[in-house]
Amino acid sequence: MAIDGVQTRKVEARLYPYKEAAAQLIGYIGPITADELAQLKGKGYTSSDLIGKRGLEQVLDEQLKGTSGVKIIIKKKDGGQTVLAEKPVADGKDVKLTIDAELQAKIFTEMNGEAGAASAMNPKTGETLALISSPSFDPNQAVLGFSADEWKALQDDPKKPLTTRFKQTYAPGSVMKAITASIGLDSGTIKPDQEVNISGKKWQKDASWGGYYVTRVHEASPVNLEKAFVFSDNIYFAQAALNIGKDAFISGLKKFGFDQDMGYAYPLEKSTYGTMNGDIALADSGYGQGQIEMSIVHVMAAYTPFINNGNMLKPILLADDQHGQVLKPAVVSSANVAVVAADLRKVVADPSGTAHSADIADYPLAGKTGTAEIKEKQGTTGTENGWFIAYNTDSPNLLIAMMVEGVQGRGGSQIPVNKVKNIFMKIK
Repeated sequence: MAIDGVQTRKVEARLYPYKEAAAQLIGYIGPITADELAQLKGKGYTSSDLIGKRGLEQVLDEQLKGTSGVKIIIKKKDGGQTVLAEKPVADGKDVKLTIDAELQAKIFTEMNGEAGAASAMNPKTGETLALISSPSFDPNQAVLGFSADEWKALQDDPKKPLTTRFKQTYAPGSVMKAITASIGLDSGTIKPDQEVNISGKKWQKDASWGGYYVTRVHEASPVNLEKAFVFSDNIYFAQAALNIGKDAFISGLKKFGFDQDMGYAYPLEKSTYGTMNGDIALADSGYGQGQIEMSIVHVMAAYTPFINNGNMLKPILLADDQHGQVLKPAVVSSANVAVVAADLRKVVADPSGTAHSADIADYPLAGKTGTAEIKEKQGTTGTENGWFIAYNTDSPNLLIAMMVEGVQGRGGSQIPVNKVKNIFMKIK
């Protein structure tokens, strides 16, 4: 019986060895489209080129691409040829990242398909060691070409694996409190040992707030700054923001890099604070709600002053960028850095601390939890994003931040707390 022949063709293709773990960061390449060719007219692209479609492949495409070679020849009747002109092939530029690929893979695996973002940084140099969006997709399959069904499944997935979450901004929740505390301490409106009498689990400034209240989980009174950190007291920090005042609070946020481009190699959304009109908006902003939104990279950068004597370092992603650049000098005084850093340690070490489950013997972590409520208005049911950021106080060369979406009814911020702890346990 005759069998039809099979033909094969060997082609070269880009290989992405870390697959889903780095898909959103690295991206992938594919054939250039007519629209892309028109947009890039005059930049040396041809209809046969491959081009970056997502991630750094797209952002850095012109550096990575190189230049095609050209040879003009005259063929002779005797079979010989004469070269009239030749332009040699120019390889694209090699780009080296600061990313620790193994750490990137470990953190992605630990997220286990949860919708969210995570990042790691060396807070002494500003080097980004991991940058993750979860869930993800296989960029190798993208290069080969998704089938219509595969592409539709990715687009219809409620966890949105095609979304690059680390470049977006989110309400930071209580991880914002270290920033509010710093602004209040430097302005003199927060005194570390001053105790504030707060009754009950809900509070409003006065009757002009109508039915609106700031709420807290742990009831305690009086509350000083340390207790406010340990219990993550929303009411304390709401009152702190009101005492600081709108103008001084916004000025402090700008010192921490809000509403500014950090010059990061991967385009990030700017962290913002909105209009902050009215006392309710200002109070809510004090504990990371209101219109406060931050990217996870900015959250990490905003915690570097507590490790660098008050200086906020510039986060970098390219290995050739200068290490240890100061993005914002002296955003917190040295004395107040010591206060906040000690309180961040208490958040983990104190048995009542919101991150005490992350405490590791002989490996002192400091950090802050956060739970950001995402809902249309007070009194309605919404969703919650859980946050945790932490570093080892004895050897502060690794800062890890994680945000997990939809944690309501599942443990809140304890989900990222436990995941970040697991990562530190694996690498310590």
